[in-house]
Amino acid sequence: MNVRSLVGSVLVFAWISSEIGAAFAAAEAAETPATPKVAAFVTAQMRDGLANVDHGIRDSIKDIQSEVRRSKEFTLAQEAEDAVVIITVIGRNTPGNSHRVPFPVGPGMSMMMPVRRRAIDIILRVGSVQREMTSEPEGDDRWKAAAKQLVKDVAAFVDANRAALGTP
Repeated sequence: MNVRSLVGSVLVFAWISSEIGAAFAAAEAAETPATPKVAAFVTAQMRDGLANVDHGIRDSIKDIQSEVRRSKEFTLAQEAEDAVVIITVIGRNTPGNSHRVPFPVGPGMSMMMPVRRRAIDIILRVGSVQREMTSEPEGDDRWKAAAKQLVKDVAAFVDANRAALGTP
């Protein structure tokens, strides 16, 4: 067998393998139906008809909405009436330091700087049930990471209670 026919055989084998793999993947996808997304609405707390917001809460609402759009579990509702889950942002805080990192201050010198933890406080409402939650990421001091962790925490609640929510 010459090199040319050997290469041809390998290419044919690779093509057949890729076709078989694609057929199995398509069959597996058809057998496992996708779990429908749950509509979520993100808002600020209202008091006497006024939104109880500051710059930080407004930023966290935007971060959470962005994470909801990105998630596989949720779709972002434009109105509370269209949502199964309502996430009301009531505050955000820095509950302490998670760890310290060295910060260079001169040749051969450094000082240990604290890394602040970030946490977002919400009220999660599903039907008549309300639950206060605080979510903070592990090992990340960004507010966006806190929003991402919050969406994961809400998704865990929804997943555990999917049957009671009436969603498949």
